[in-house]
Amino acid sequence: MPTRMEYIGAYAKGWTEGDAQKILEACAPGYFFDDPSQPRKVTRAEFGAYLKDLVAAAAVKAEDKPGDPFMEITDVLVSPDQSLVSCWWQIPALGLQGAGLIRVGDQGVESERIAYYA
Repeated sequence: MPTRMEYIGAYAKGWTEGDAQKILEACAPGYFFDDPSQPRKVTRAEFGAYLKDLVAAAAVKAEDKPGDPFMEITDVLVSPDQSLVSCWWQIPALGLQGAGLIRVGDQGVESERIAYYA
């Protein structure tokens, strides 16, 4: 079984690549993604479609080249027990940025809540 830090690393790598499968492989069964632009929390089952739409929007904005990396993640802080992670994120092609709060358990990433910076 991977360690919490391994789950965190795999989760971040999936986001930088815009790859829903890689992200979900690092997630616990009950994972959810809380984006205030969505009417409700995005469930694990809905996440692939959510990310596909986000990547497609980035591709349109960047004239079919969504960028490499899709997302930049900086200023990462991990709690001593590795159960909480905070970070700053940017999707350059969309001009979006904000902060994320990620909860991690022994089965993987349990949730992420994001906020946008305007």
